[in-house]
Amino acid sequence: MVNQRIDAKVLVISHNVFSTTSSMGKTMASFFEGWDKENIAQLYFHSESPNSNICKNYFRITDFNLIESFFKFNQPGEIINESEINLNTSSTRIDTGIKSNIYNLGKKRKPYMYLLRNLLWGSKKWKSDRLIRWLDDFNPDIVFYAAGDYSFSIKVALDICELKKIPMIVFFGDDYYFLEAQKGSIIDSINRKMFKGDFLNMFSYLSSFIAASDKMQKKYYCEFNRPGYAIMTSAYVNEKVEEKNNIKISYIGNMGFERWKPLIEIGKSLKEIGYEIDVYSGEKSEDIICHLKPENGIRFHGSVPSYQVKDIIKSSTILIHVESMDEVNKEKTRYSMSTKIAESLGSGVCLFAYGPKDVSSIEYLIDNDAACVVTDSETLKIKLNEILLSKELREKYINNAQNLARKRHNYEINLELFHEIVTRAWKSKEGNINENTTN
Repeated sequence: MVNQRIDAKVLVISHNVFSTTSSMGKTMASFFEGWDKENIAQLYFHSESPNSNICKNYFRITDFNLIESFFKFNQPGEIINESEINLNTSSTRIDTGIKSNIYNLGKKRKPYMYLLRNLLWGSKKWKSDRLIRWLDDFNPDIVFYAAGDYSFSIKVALDICELKKIPMIVFFGDDYYFLEAQKGSIIDSINRKMFKGDFLNMFSYLSSFIAASDKMQKKYYCEFNRPGYAIMTSAYVNEKVEEKNNIKISYIGNMGFERWKPLIEIGKSLKEIGYEIDVYSGEKSEDIICHLKPENGIRFHGSVPSYQVKDIIKSSTILIHVESMDEVNKEKTRYSMSTKIAESLGSGVCLFAYGPKDVSSIEYLIDNDAACVVTDSETLKIKLNEILLSKELREKYINNAQNLARKRHNYEINLELFHEIVTRAWKSKEGNINENTTN
């Protein structure tokens, strides 16, 4: 791989830390593969510890840090240095006990949690002398903001850009702007109004935006009349896996957006024809794990470190990708592109996908004939049986998938484009539209 050298110092601001295990952590890391570590620093907001070697300079501020600062009158947040990076962990999470329980409550994304978090961060306690000194020591030239669905992180990113008088590039891994408020919820209506206002402020400031899918990039371009780029997660194309005599069906990933429900549908269908899914996930919620059982055609193995994932993929005959069928989660994932798609396309293993046809990831696989895709429960069992019985059909999907990975998920092509985006924003020193963006 060509080493992407650039003199600009990039401050990454995100909810999640660089990671080899979490979806957003891996996506962010893929942008900076091969970069000089001295030119990357990260400010992040979750109770996580990095397990990636992409960066060695971190500043972590969590909700709990902010709450404690009100009572202890201290400065929230801490510097995480290279000695604290653990490359062999299967999860970046470091919270335990009551903090872990509160985090799991927050994952349910109730409207009042959004309001409380935004109010907490709106206190500006995060803007401590310690953080300012850390920023001054690093002296960034540009901010790369990985967008989330909270107003507070947008404001933090904008405040730092204005403080340091530097441009900003934004990456959208999921769509948050077009989501509608929950019907009958006054609090959610307030949250959505605040978020959209801050989102518009961000768009008026930013130099460039990067979307995780073509569908999202086109939607944002039409809405904001601001050209952007679609860069999907990079992946290596591996040699085709030599199939073993025994069929192994694997799901590797998170259960967010209620993906566990269609996964169970697949498991039950497979059980009827004599198979099971091996599920590898860091899911902690007992309300979900209790359904991931042999009676539903599932063997749940919990989380595994990244170095074991490659072996699991190599031992698999079929990899599973799922998206929720319910309307609420369809809206949340309509423009998103799961990081697992890229990894699966280049894996040399056949991909089987089940989900609604109008969400970006399923649409993408159908358009490129890169997986055996099912979009309705009525044909699920038939299609599973078909793909399990035909090695030739599996070979067809593997060939198409690997060709697509070479075309749209190539590390060097993506890194070159990202390098160009950063360079242009850095040299312009202000938000502008340039002639090389994609429409």
